[in-house]
Amino acid sequence: MPEEDGPITADDGAAADCRDTEARIAGELARMAGPVGSDPRNVPPAYVRRHAVEHAAGGGVLDKRFISFDFLPFVDPGRLRAASVSSALPSGSTEARLLTTLRQVAHVWHWHEVGANAAALQFAAACGGLRRPSGTDSSDWLPHWASWPLGPAETLRTDSGSVLAVAGIVRRDGQALVIAGCEDSTVRLWDLITGRPVGRPLRCHGSAVRAVTGIVLRDGRALVLSAEDTGEVHVWDPDTGRAFREPLRGHSRPVRSLAASVLPDGHALAVSGGLDGTVRLWDLPSGTQSSTPLSQGGPVHSVACAVLPCGDPVALSAGSDGTVEVWALPSGRRVRAPMAGPEGNLRSVGSLVLPDGRALALAGCVDGTVWVWNLLNGHLVESFATGRHVPVVSVVGMTTPSGQPVVLMGNADGTTCLRNLDTRECEGPVFTLHDTGLSALADVALPDGRVMVLSGGYDRTVRMWEPDTGPLGSQRGPVLCLGGVVLPDGRALVVAGHEEGDLRAYDLTTGLVEWEISTGRPAPADALAVVVLPDGTVFPLAHMTDDGSLRAWDPATGRPAGECVAGGEEWAQSMAAVVLPDTRAYAVAGYVDGTVRVWDLPSGRPAYGPLTGHDGEVSAMVAVPLPHGGAWALSGGSDGTIRVWDLPTGPPVCEPLSGHASGVSAMAAVVLHGGDVWALSGGFDGTMRLWDLAARRGVGDPLLSHDGAVGAVAAVVLPDGRPIAVAVYDSRILRVWDLSTGRAAHVSALPVPGSVTNVVAFAGVDGEVVIALSGAGVAVLSVQV
Repeated sequence: MPEEDGPITADDGAAADCRDTEARIAGELARMAGPVGSDPRNVPPAYVRRHAVEHAAGGGVLDKRFISFDFLPFVDPGRLRAASVSSALPSGSTEARLLTTLRQVAHVWHWHEVGANAAALQFAAACGGLRRPSGTDSSDWLPHWASWPLGPAETLRTDSGSVLAVAGIVRRDGQALVIAGCEDSTVRLWDLITGRPVGRPLRCHGSAVRAVTGIVLRDGRALVLSAEDTGEVHVWDPDTGRAFREPLRGHSRPVRSLAASVLPDGHALAVSGGLDGTVRLWDLPSGTQSSTPLSQGGPVHSVACAVLPCGDPVALSAGSDGTVEVWALPSGRRVRAPMAGPEGNLRSVGSLVLPDGRALALAGCVDGTVWVWNLLNGHLVESFATGRHVPVVSVVGMTTPSGQPVVLMGNADGTTCLRNLDTRECEGPVFTLHDTGLSALADVALPDGRVMVLSGGYDRTVRMWEPDTGPLGSQRGPVLCLGGVVLPDGRALVVAGHEEGDLRAYDLTTGLVEWEISTGRPAPADALAVVVLPDGTVFPLAHMTDDGSLRAWDPATGRPAGECVAGGEEWAQSMAAVVLPDTRAYAVAGYVDGTVRVWDLPSGRPAYGPLTGHDGEVSAMVAVPLPHGGAWALSGGSDGTIRVWDLPTGPPVCEPLSGHASGVSAMAAVVLHGGDVWALSGGFDGTMRLWDLAARRGVGDPLLSHDGAVGAVAAVVLPDGRPIAVAVYDSRILRVWDLSTGRAAHVSALPVPGSVTNVVAFAGVDGEVVIALSGAGVAVLSVQV
């Protein structure tokens, strides 16, 4: 019977022998790979950590022995990413999902911090519904569940300040490079597939690098171009890491955008746009200008290269004059009259060729709108708003692998959104990629046909993803407020107020949604409190940002519970609720006018007039029932004082407590087993203080003294009687204190992407503290103290 694939050759046999040898080596190394647990004496040898996955991939045995919760925290993620490219793991398998998870968190990997690696891996896995099986655990934190959007985007992290510009090129040998211009005056390169840095940072700039691009010349050489505030354009050889030639000089003010293109005759051309109002065309590699400077009529913020339907190459430029110019290449001749956009200036420009051959020009404006023109005749096709009300700093047009023409928009607030040009509708919700703002977008076509999108941000990261798979379409809005309550049956709920305007209650243990309420309001809640009334009813109360009202809902029906509790011109900054031992219940809220207001629950009637005393806004509130009857409300203000109020009657319990050098940012309170009441306050001065309310004084020195503000605090008493305090500072560093000793029981960076804005603590068993967090989503983790 004839062999369909032809006879086996000597080369085939040698390749099979090589695979068998690699598989045998991998098998031996697997014996040293795990399970290893958290005992430092069980750390695998360095060779195993670096090379076991490479041998396994070479032998076709990259399986669960190497891709596991136990071993992955020890590996070199760059080597694994490179090795796994040629390994086909079964789709949907635990190993395939773990590998995807690792790529999402590899940017936070540290060779010597295995526990932190394990925590990051387990948290990201929990976000994807993948739980670590029982067994040894080398992580600092144990994630229980997470509803925290990660998206499939991979992250490259720098230690060089904000990423201000990004670009991508594919070299002649097929290697795809990510190019980033950074705040520290460097240009940094990564291999897009492996995520590994390529060479040392390119350093020759005297200021932040705000524009980058790349090009592959006709002879196969790759060049990287960068520009900064001097107006010079630098040209680099990425193979040597050195300047390819002298800088291109001509602009009299900073260059804000670069583009490059190989013309049909093989000549390479670079395009630069500067704040001096000119566009300049440069012949590469000679560095001469191919035309006189082209005048835009105002500072140029963005340039791009495109091709007309007839095949003629052109350059596009957009600037503060609100127009898009089209220039012929290489002559610099103005192709047509400028295409006029809005009165506000344009921040970004791009192009797209549709499947039917039409070419479009795209521009993003500072007012949050995007404008689309027919590039051939200059007619406006459409304009639309992103809904973000912030500048559109980057626009990228592309046809996705599924054949859809889309515009991807990068917004100054760190979000991206996608618009389908066929349907003229935005697809999927907005996705937040960079917490502190997005600076640039770019796309790069890979040799295998995939298109990758790159984004740079002020959070020092570059993100990479495929437009067909995400991150768009997989995001709920961030959680703006968080509360917690223990039900009469002993179960605990975490209640979250989402940006979309709904309130959602999660079971603390399982993460399952207990109930969901659509508030029906045009804007979300930014503060909430939740209590269990004496009849067993869960009573969520939220402050609405559209009219400043406080409203309550019945979770059983999803409908409002009674009338609007409060409303008015003043805005509440924080709120709390409490049930007294005699079953009376109250809600309290602190306002920007410095007042504290109290309402009876569930009627919503004011208990008495506003409480005054703070000199400035009330920024933090907490309420605590007293073991022998009554309750106190504690308010922290921007004046740095804490005031204690008697809830049933209203007067202050004592003189204001002072100790913070600036405003109070967060508060919590706890009743000890002996009946004493302690309070915790975090300040914008970076301190956290403990207060004995019976003695009306502070306890000891500050628990925390830090340069940054304390963002959130919580407190709980464990079954063994130990009072525990929890604080988040720097948005993601969490400290846990045993207040009985005053010592920090735990401190580490939380394994969550982005900022943590709220925290609620619950008592676990056997010394476990269960902590609910919110930010971009909701997550529950625990730590032993």
